[in-house]
Amino acid sequence: MSKYIANKTRRELKIILINLFIGVALFFYGRYLGIEGWWILPWFIPIIYSLRIHLGILRRLVSGAYGEEEVIRELHKHLRDHRIFQNVYTGRGDIDVVVVGEGGVFVLEVKKLKYTVRAGKNSVKYGRKELLNQLERNEEYVRRLISREGLHTPITSYLVIFGKIKGRNSVIVKNTKDLIKKIRVRSVLTRSEVSQIATLFSR
Repeated sequence: MSKYIANKTRRELKIILINLFIGVALFFYGRYLGIEGWWILPWFIPIIYSLRIHLGILRRLVSGAYGEEEVIRELHKHLRDHRIFQNVYTGRGDIDVVVVGEGGVFVLEVKKLKYTVRAGKNSVKYGRKELLNQLERNEEYVRRLISREGLHTPITSYLVIFGKIKGRNSVIVKNTKDLIKKIRVRSVLTRSEVSQIATLFSR
């Protein structure tokens, strides 16, 4: 788990614990004032609402971390001649996985989702969230990082989605087997170029 994800997880846990503490304090304060039963329920509505939100965020963080580990494990197993980097920090967040090999640079976002993803030609949505926005930002970050060094290489981005998908989009990969095939599809870089590009993500 990256520092970015770990910090977000700690933040959510802290908020949850604070809400629980406030809930317990309100309960005993209500009893002290002689308020019991259904009369005390309105005091807890904001706390229950906050707990629901932050428990959901925590669940998604943990689920996403497990999804990333599954992908990383398979990549290391089948792509031993590639350089694999996890949780590359961009300044605004992190990229789940970057793979550098003779086929170029591959930018991966891993999503382990509970509900259905709706995909179209120019859109991949999970609820109201457009998943392509994050993918495009991450690809642009990698492109700028490489071009600053005067290097040129194909950059390909994929959304690795574990869950239900309705529709199609060329950036979506549904399992690690298909992902590995796509990464191995061509050879455009020399080993020297691979090592040179990989150093950018090792800093």
